Amino acid sequence: EPIKPKKQRLRWNAKEVEKGDYEYFMLKEIYEQPRVIADIAASGSGQVQKIADFIKKTENIYMVGCGTASYAGIAGEYLFSKIAKRHVNVSIGSEFGYDLDFLTKKSLVVAISQSGETMDVLESVKKAKARGATILALVNVLGSTLYREADKKILIGAGPEIGVASTKAFIGMLAHLVLLAYALIDKMDDGIKALTMAVKSTESILTDANVKRLMLLVKKLKTKNHIFVIGRGLSYPTALETALKIKEISYIHAEGLAAGELKHGTLALVTQGTPCIVFLPNDETYSANLAAAMEMKARGGYIVGISNKSNDVFDDFIKVDDAGEATIIPNVVVAQLLAYYLTIERGFDHDM
Repeated sequence: EPIKPKKQRLRWNAKEVEKGDYEYFMLKEIYEQPRVIADIAASGSGQVQKIADFIKKTENIYMVGCGTASYAGIAGEYLFSKIAKRHVNVSIGSEFGYDLDFLTKKSLVVAISQSGETMDVLESVKKAKARGATILALVNVLGSTLYREADKKILIGAGPEIGVASTKAFIGMLAHLVLLAYALIDKMDDGIKALTMAVKSTESILTDANVKRLMLLVKKLKTKNHIFVIGRGLSYPTALETALKIKEISYIHAEGLAAGELKHGTLALVTQGTPCIVFLPNDETYSANLAAAMEMKARGGYIVGISNKSNDVFDDFIKVDDAGEATIIPNVVVAQLLAYYLTIERGFDHDM
C-alpha cells in the first residue's frame, strides 16, 4: 500500500566527514571534543530538562549499552546516585534479556548507542517494550533504528564518527548524563558549569606541550605486553574505557578494573616494570586510589598517575585540571590520546 514517508534533514555538512588537516579521522574527532562539550552545554539543556522532568515520574531506571556505551551507563549510574540521589540499574545489552523480570509500565530503559544500530541494544529495547517499559534513546544518529523505536530521545549531537573507536560520541554521552543528573535536582546551571570546566580541562590536555609529554610516555609503553588500569567511583568506568581503547586499536592487552578489586587476583600479575595507569581525580576516591597505586608500586609496577596533582608514588604524571563531577571527561580524553599514539608507534591504522 502507498505510504507517505516522513522526511528528516541531517544537519551534518560534508566537511564533517573529511579529514581536513588531520592524518586520521580519530585524531580529528578527538580534537573536536571541546566543541562537542561546549555545544551540549550551550544548547542541550532544553531537551535534557524535558527528559529530566519525565524521569522524575518513573519508578525505576535501567541503562543499557554495549562496549563503550555500557561504560557510559556505568558512569551514569554513579552520576545519578551522587548528584541526583537516584538509583540506576546498569546492564550490558547482550545480558539484559536475563535481567528484565522486574520491568513494569513505570520503568524507564535508557538505551545508549553511538550508531543506534547495535543489535544487542535493539534486542534489549524490543524485550523492554514488550513489558511496557518506556524507552529513552541516548543516540548519535538521527533516524537510526534506535532513534525510531524509542518513545523519547536525546540526540548526542557529536556529528559523524568515522574512526572505528568511538571518541566524541562517548564524550557526548557523558556530557548529556552530567546535565541529566543535575537537571533531576533542578540545578541545570551547575551541570553547565561542570561542562564548561571540562571544556577548559580538555583543551589543556590537547595542547602541543602536553601531547609531547604523552608521546614520551607512549614510547615507554609501546613494547609492553600488559597494561593495568584502575580507578574508583567515576574513575572505574574511566579505567574500563581506557583499557578498551588500548586493546581495540593498539592491540596491547589491557585490563581495567575497580581499584578495590586489585587485590583479588590481578595484583599477582603486576611484576617489575608492569605499566599501571591510575586515575586519581580530586574527589572522595583520591586516597583510596593512591593506596592502590602504592600496592602496585610495591610489586615493581611502573605507575602512571593521572590527576590534578603529582605524587612521589608516580613514575610518570599526566596533569588533568579538576572539572568537578565532569572530570571523567578530560580523563577519558587522556586515555584516547594514549591509545592513539600507542597505535601510531606500533604501526597500525586507528581508523580501520
